[in-house]
Amino acid sequence: MPVHWYYDLNILHEHWGEAGITKYEKPKKYLPGSIMNLSNTGGGGRGSDKGSIIGDVINHGKKQYWIRGGDYNYHHTLNAGTWCYTILKYSRNYLFTHSGENTLDALVSRILTKSLIKMNGVLDVNDFRQSYITFMTTPDSHNDTYAGKGTYLITLINNYSSIHDSFTHRHMPPYVF
Repeated sequence: MPVHWYYDLNILHEHWGEAGITKYEKPKKYLPGSIMNLSNTGGGGRGSDKGSIIGDVINHGKKQYWIRGGDYNYHHTLNAGTWCYTILKYSRNYLFTHSGENTLDALVSRILTKSLIKMNGVLDVNDFRQSYITFMTTPDSHNDTYAGKGTYLITLINNYSSIHDSFTHRHMPPYVF
């Protein structure tokens, strides 16, 4: 990870040659046709880039990559590396490595796994919700640029818009998950 998500084979070949992606690579900074710049930075789905949830509440410091016309690659802020090395580093409780970083999807899966282990294999929605919200709202908890529907995040973004003034790490309405 993290190079993926090309919509156009011509652009893929332009970026990576005729063979395409053959190993773990750091994404190119720009991806023509990226749809990230169409997302609502103040809520879910498509919309304005004038909101502050992306950049201030989650994905801290990454809002500049969500601006209209930006064409930024979804995961261009992540370093590539080998999956095995990253897993070894994670087992020693290193959250980020310079040899390779996982996407937000993988990190959220790790949060769920840790919650399941902590709760002896039982899904405790409250524990997972708390861990997830703390992770997402803590600056520097991850280095991914993109957060979308595939990251379990869309609900948090949607609901955050309506409760922005009263939100804290510890208090989230039960309808979020």
